Amino acid sequence: MEPLQLLVVSLKGKSQTLIENSLSEANYSFEITHADSKQNALQACGENKFDMLISNCKLSDGPVTDLVSVLGDLLPCLVMAEGKCPFTAESILFIPETNYYISCSESISWLTHLENTMAIWENAAKERIALFDQNYNNLFETALLRCAEELSPGNESTENAVLNTLDLLREVLDISRVYICRKYGSANQATEIVQTLEVCAPGVASKNRKNSSVNYPYYKSWDSSFSAHKPVQIKYSALEPDQKSWWQTRDMQSFLAIPISYNETWDGFIGFEDSMHPRDWSSSEISFLKSVSELIHEKHM
Repeated sequence: MEPLQLLVVSLKGKSQTLIENSLSEANYSFEITHADSKQNALQACGENKFDMLISNCKLSDGPVTDLVSVLGDLLPCLVMAEGKCPFTAESILFIPETNYYISCSESISWLTHLENTMAIWENAAKERIALFDQNYNNLFETALLRCAEELSPGNESTENAVLNTLDLLREVLDISRVYICRKYGSANQATEIVQTLEVCAPGVASKNRKNSSVNYPYYKSWDSSFSAHKPVQIKYSALEPDQKSWWQTRDMQSFLAIPISYNETWDGFIGFEDSMHPRDWSSSEISFLKSVSELIHEKHM
């Protein structure tokens, strides 16, 4: 079992010892990262992943409620206060508005509250993820209807219809650049890739070089994936050093190519480039884009 990763904020000395001793007594495997302020806690969360935040209710640089409101969606948060036991006068840590506390003589009962807090947060996170996925799928359904309308046979302006569709995909997926590349050549000729259309987000430089295959992403190794109607995904960070220089010219962090197929052969692909994020493309995104690629083939190719 992986050690419990805890971010502990503004708890030192006896308070820190109480937490460590209680976790050890309950046979927890844990690692603690310390932060002495709200600002340092936020910085630590940007650099590492934690299972739980345990914070003093008193922080040197602002209310603890600010910290919890920012990090509450990322990890479960437990706020504690320092005090003295009214019966023994020994130092204790207690959880406000509950009967849970930590002292030298009563060290592990509070772990029930810790476990409950983690379980409640995990269930709430699953509900948020399920709701997000449902909303995202609804967005794809709506976008697919708009694409179908734009690319309908009754729309005579073919190029504008496809450009509008590509721009819609760019907006829905929140990416930098979307374009269509067509494949030319025969069994006796080398494959040539020619970009036909492209749309870019505001502020993103166009890479459109019509009638030239020099600046378009394509590797012979992609043939097998495209022929099997499978997309190609690339992350810049995962490339080998000798591959990075070419992709760097496109300011690319993530790339996805959806093949456009006809009669079991691929005629080209739709390229999606994200210059900001090293993203993983979800199965729902890929399914949506495959459906749009079929509509584009009928209209554009």
